[in-house]
Amino acid sequence: MTIFQSSRHIADTIIRNCTGNTLLLLSGGSSAKVAVKALQLLPQETLNNMTVSLSDERFVDTSSPDSNWNLLESFGLNDISVKKLTVLKTQPSSRETTTADFTQALASAQSEADCIVAILGIGTDNHTAGILPNSVAAHSSSPIVIDYETDSFERITITPTFFENIDYAYLYAEGPDKKPAVELLNSELDPIAYPAQLLKKTKSWEVLYNEEAL
Repeated sequence: MTIFQSSRHIADTIIRNCTGNTLLLLSGGSSAKVAVKALQLLPQETLNNMTVSLSDERFVDTSSPDSNWNLLESFGLNDISVKKLTVLKTQPSSRETTTADFTQALASAQSEADCIVAILGIGTDNHTAGILPNSVAAHSSSPIVIDYETDSFERITITPTFFENIDYAYLYAEGPDKKPAVELLNSELDPIAYPAQLLKKTKSWEVLYNEEAL
């Protein structure tokens, strides 16, 4: 399924099923461009009842190219008139404080939402959101958000438990290198070792796979 087809499919589902307050959680990687395109296809009346936030973020400077939010903005998120809930702060803050503030904000947005949608990606190692295999996050029983340190980045991410609150989850993947990870979703595997299995905890989930890497 191409980028536009994937975005159109997601937008149509939101228009059809999310008629009240909607919380839309986005991620980075190749799913970012699909997510922004889906938002661009939504009518303003839908956007007026929507809050856009992140499923996961790297704890970096707000101007860092490694920030998922910055990636989304590079695809045009800034130009869309919709309520936005970021993770990182302009003023320097500790990871602990940033996580606590985002947890509170996301819990509030969740409580006000009639519909929660997530557009996620998948890694070749089968990670999704910021939940890496066999990580602290994969083992977490926290209800909403966890922060932790990995070999590459400090991360702030929704927890495995939070997946149960998601009404519609979309996993977008592209390119032949992602195909093995996508195919593993056909098997029942331990989500601690294969975090993408957490999609199966959502109320509805779908894989949108594009064989071409763009």
